[in-house]
Amino acid sequence: YLSKTAGLAVPGNLSIAVGAQVILTANEQIADTAALTVNGTFNLSGYTETITSLVGSGIVELGVNGNSLIEFSNSIPNHIRS
Repeated sequence: YLSKTAGLAVPGNLSIAVGAQVILTANEQIADTAALTVNGTFNLSGYTETITSLVGSGIVELGVNGNSLIEFSNSIPNHIRS
């Protein structure tokens, strides 16, 4: 769970391995300059995240009623679902 209230929980790149899951419980927990590799599951849980790139073969779950926002400038994984 990423829920830091001051500063970033992840100040750099993040890789989520097959079978692993990262869940946001607050907005903007990962550095805006980060490359995110998702081969497991990244769950935004209705929160907002800005990253530089998003790649991998995993799943990005938007969360609560699809009210999440993820901003990126590169490619995306095969599955994004709400």
